[in-house]
Amino acid sequence: MDTRLKYKKHIARAASKGLEAAMELRRLRDLSPSSARQLFKSTVTTVVDYASNVWMHAFKDKAIRPINRVQRVGAQAIVGTFLTVATSVAEAEAYIVTAQSHF
Repeated sequence: MDTRLKYKKHIARAASKGLEAAMELRRLRDLSPSSARQLFKSTVTTVVDYASNVWMHAFKDKAIRPINRVQRVGAQAIVGTFLTVATSVAEAEAYIVTAQSHF
């Protein structure tokens, strides 16, 4: 692990990798919501959660935005909602844990 990597940069890096995985999940069609949820949990959340025990104590409201974007894209991919749906609604419909309660 890079000793000069700051928490904010590390969170942004984890969110970027998670967003990339969530966008790939969105591209998959004809998946049932349960299959899409399982893929989300096994691919997207593992990428975002990698080394999260290091930076989760620095998890603030402003730093949560990139993680929320990953959650929203993943939830939209699971349920197949419109892009304008709120993150909390999409997470509830997709039956995934919110970022605030996860960290």
